[in-house]
Amino acid sequence: MKHLHLKTLGVAQFAYLFLSSAAVATPLPNGTYSDTDFGTVEMSCTETGYWNCTATYEEGQSFLFVDRNAVEGQYFGYWAEPESDAPCDTIEDFGEIRTDAWGQLEMSFDTQSESWEGSWSYCDEPLTYAFDGTRGAKTEVETAKESLTAQGVWDSWTSLFAATPGFSSVARLDITDSSLIISDYTLTRNLQNDSLSISVPEIVLTEIDDGSVTVTMSDVYSLSLLNGANDNRIELTVSQPEMEFVVSGSESNMSYILSAPTTDITLEATRSNDLTLDLSLLGFSGAVSYDQTSGLSLESFLDLEMMNFDINFAHPDTGQGFLMNGSLAGFASSIQGNLGSMLADTTIEQGLSTDFTVAGNITHGAVSYNTATIASTPSFASNGEIASGMLNLEIYERQLSTSGGFNGVALALSGSDMPFPPINAALDESAFNFIMPLSKSDFPSEFAMLVRLVGLSANDNIWGIFDPAGVLPRDPATLVLDFSGMGNWLIDIFAPDAQETTSGGMMGMIHSASLNELILSAAGSELTGKGEFTFDYSDMTTFAGLPKPTGAANLQLIGGNGLLDKLIAMGVVPEEQAMGARMMMGLFATIVVGSEDTITSEVVIEEDGSIFANGQRLQ
Repeated sequence: MKHLHLKTLGVAQFAYLFLSSAAVATPLPNGTYSDTDFGTVEMSCTETGYWNCTATYEEGQSFLFVDRNAVEGQYFGYWAEPESDAPCDTIEDFGEIRTDAWGQLEMSFDTQSESWEGSWSYCDEPLTYAFDGTRGAKTEVETAKESLTAQGVWDSWTSLFAATPGFSSVARLDITDSSLIISDYTLTRNLQNDSLSISVPEIVLTEIDDGSVTVTMSDVYSLSLLNGANDNRIELTVSQPEMEFVVSGSESNMSYILSAPTTDITLEATRSNDLTLDLSLLGFSGAVSYDQTSGLSLESFLDLEMMNFDINFAHPDTGQGFLMNGSLAGFASSIQGNLGSMLADTTIEQGLSTDFTVAGNITHGAVSYNTATIASTPSFASNGEIASGMLNLEIYERQLSTSGGFNGVALALSGSDMPFPPINAALDESAFNFIMPLSKSDFPSEFAMLVRLVGLSANDNIWGIFDPAGVLPRDPATLVLDFSGMGNWLIDIFAPDAQETTSGGMMGMIHSASLNELILSAAGSELTGKGEFTFDYSDMTTFAGLPKPTGAANLQLIGGNGLLDKLIAMGVVPEEQAMGARMMMGLFATIVVGSEDTITSEVVIEEDGSIFANGQRLQ
């Protein structure tokens, strides 16, 4: 089937406490849409770490195949019919239908999946034709079926926490004709030496005529964390005036929408009164929906216009400590997944082996901070900024995939006891990607690692430490290291005795590995390379206890001899060591004729275990 599997990498930001104060992505658009540009459309959607939908129209003869991406409520995919006025050049197999009458499609649903707006095209042409639809008029029975009650909303919260070990709550309930008033509410959770407690003076749930329930809370509520091991208590006070909170959907699949123009959070460490934190949030809005019919399916997003923070730590006797302040602009996050049995009292391995999936992302704009010691010797100060950043995460079918990066990073450090002058460093771009299996398996899965640092520079104070004469070029440096391959774990890596249960001394097996890209550029030289190898575990003798590798790697070095000459002139590398390095380069590398100070090297490992460098056999 030609579905668009648009995986959304993201961050596991779910938390029980967030469920009662966050808010909601669109529910699955299942069911009948009677008023559309394609006639009556019957939509059926499933969630397996991402959402995919198959719909029928024209009495089941024609189809829509769409998948939901990271953008709230948007789907992309294809339509397919038995025939059309503009047949495509290719015949596509969509599983349910094989046809040359197909095209692209995009749909954007409203927050309750009651209607959509979209566009479509023939074949792979641009999306130019309108495609809109609604469910049509609802019957009174359907409307009543989707109405929520205040008691039902409250019961869903209490059952959610009751299902998790360690949670307990106390409250006084008063019932009116259309409202439920919860007074003196306290939610606690005890975990070995630690305990968590949330106290809200009043929560009011009010039923609305449209079937939703509004929630209002006291403007101020508190949270307490206690570490029993050292009797250290942290008190958190939250002020959220004008907060708007609406619950809709059904009692097994609720959706929350939340907005708070201002939120002020104050933290105090009350054991010694030596730590305070003031946090201010502006323009907070979010949504969350969760379905309890199968484990706990969760989807949410969060937006924040601005966050400002101020931290002050000082020892109560000496007054010594530090302070830090900063800001974060344009924060946005989204998450979707099924927590399955991960919330039960099971091991991580058991939770991953069931139906646990999660996908999400975080993006942000400008970040800045300032920190400095107070009344302290030695002294230290630092400030920095980041222009933008992102973080993505996906756990799906027991596979972890995460990526992220920053742009426009600047950092400054100074201190009275630092063995060098003040530091100023900058980085134009950074990125990482990491993929690995999470469970023991007899079959290989994908793994990958990417590290990307572009435009790394430092001020003359740093260069002057090891190159006061300015011998080396001071151009910004770049490092790119991109690996991928196939491998599997032989043990449960989350088990406490993981290393004690290795099979033959091995925790896992790497079946293939590829060096997709290598770039190291610094001090006037540049090393690049690519390579690909497979590993044969049936032959552990050719390379003395290691699986036999087969494959090739290609490297190129520009400016290597020039860099070596400069290091000799600086006294960093002795002449005799440089001579040995040049002999090694002569053995493994070939000079590129017509290119200044450029050498290449090809290392090949054959099936019989022989090793060649530039055609010359080494083993």
